[in-house]
Amino acid sequence: MKGLAIRQVLGLFQGPAKRTSSAQAQLGQSRRPGKLFRPQFRTSHQQALRGDVISDLENRQLIAQVTSRAVRQHLRDQSRTVYLGIDPTANSLHAGNLLALIGLLHFTLHGHNSIVLLGGGTGAVGDPSGRSSERTTLSRQVVDENLNALQRQVQRLLTSGLRHAQTRLQQTSDSNAAESPQLWPPCVKNNLEWLSELTLLDFLGSVGKTARVSSMLARDSVKHRLESGAGISFTEFTYQLLQAYDFSILQSRHGCTVQLGGSDQYGNIMSGIEIMTKIGTFKEGCIPCSREIAEPESPNTYGVTMPLLTNSKGEKFGKSAGNALWLSSSLTPPVDLYQAFLRTPDSEIHKYLRMLTFLPLEEIDRVMDEYKEGDRQQRKPQKLLAREIISLVHGSDELEQALLATAFLFPDNKEFPIPSEVQLKLAFKGSPHHVQLPPSKVIGSTIESLAVASNLCKSKGEARSLRQSGAITINHQSISDQVVVSESNLLAGRHILLMRGKTAYKLISISPNAENALDS
Repeated sequence: MKGLAIRQVLGLFQGPAKRTSSAQAQLGQSRRPGKLFRPQFRTSHQQALRGDVISDLENRQLIAQVTSRAVRQHLRDQSRTVYLGIDPTANSLHAGNLLALIGLLHFTLHGHNSIVLLGGGTGAVGDPSGRSSERTTLSRQVVDENLNALQRQVQRLLTSGLRHAQTRLQQTSDSNAAESPQLWPPCVKNNLEWLSELTLLDFLGSVGKTARVSSMLARDSVKHRLESGAGISFTEFTYQLLQAYDFSILQSRHGCTVQLGGSDQYGNIMSGIEIMTKIGTFKEGCIPCSREIAEPESPNTYGVTMPLLTNSKGEKFGKSAGNALWLSSSLTPPVDLYQAFLRTPDSEIHKYLRMLTFLPLEEIDRVMDEYKEGDRQQRKPQKLLAREIISLVHGSDELEQALLATAFLFPDNKEFPIPSEVQLKLAFKGSPHHVQLPPSKVIGSTIESLAVASNLCKSKGEARSLRQSGAITINHQSISDQVVVSESNLLAGRHILLMRGKTAYKLISISPNAENALDS
């Protein structure tokens, strides 16, 4: 039992546990100190702060809570290290994650070191925050696959996102970006690095010894589950302690003093701060186990939470809510992501521009003032928001493709551009709105049959009713009478754009093999 690893007890892995040496048993001890920081990561003489990051986040409505008002001065005094944790519960980030990453980039832009911590260990445990029931346990293989996908996505997004943010920062009249040292994107770490070596006895003798069950039960993530009658497993109950342990490891090894997270993470963040306050830090840079080490020094650690991204109904964006907007182009193509934010209601647009873009606040206010006094049909703020998000997440080339596809799908007048085969392939690759049908399902078919075959309508009766009311269009032409599709209806020889109402559509492409020819 003495050498039993906590990863086995919590079901993270199978197989024999790896015994740690006495030195490694001191939980904060790093096997490879300094592995976190890449050679290009800012060194102490390069660090230069740019203003008050907390005030800037507040001005953009990106602050939900802080664990202490002292965090403002803490971040003003010198460059600090801030971390954001993300569990690999899916193989892509979504729009809800984007808000937290934008917050982390603001810290980077202000001269602070940043870390994204991927939960290679905690991802298999499951965070109960914001959940009314137990999470489905992910296998080790799924966690690893998600982890690899997220690592690539996060590194790409943060690198390109920092460049994007810096170009917007340089638009401010008082920007000193030209004089600032070179900024480097946040580092990406995996908590499996230390959780895989953590034994149960070491965990209980350190973090477990300082944790109070009464405090753990009082956390909203636990209390709500108990009150609902759904209950909570011991595995998910311990999640807040594992997150606290992550914070303590990053603090002891890398001087991380601020944890960033969504507003639903406030309780978990507080657990980490309380435990570190009780344990303290030590000259050896480690957290004690059951052994006694004299004169611990309580670290100054803080938490900053950001509001969850919600729509006009107050519903959060996320996979649990069933309305995820994925940041992977294979799951949510750029044109669909563009359209989603283009439909932002007036009640939310000012907030979204502040939260989800790096545009100067003065420019945002100017755009909104012009919008209120001008032609609202043009939806200029919504177009600006959609362009900025696509540029941030996917880049300028994908933005150009999204704009071309939008002009094709939703033209401002009767004349609309017909993209080339290559442009269609790039713009609609992976889109659920693009379907391939054999010629027999298209040529000679009625509009009702085509609508059902493409899954635009559930039944021919529904399609007939919509056609008769003028709600069905083919290549932007309203069809009220019964029509049989002919080759004259094809765009570029093999495509048809079938629309239902103003937004629902199917791009139908004729393929002899009825396969995704555009995606091949």
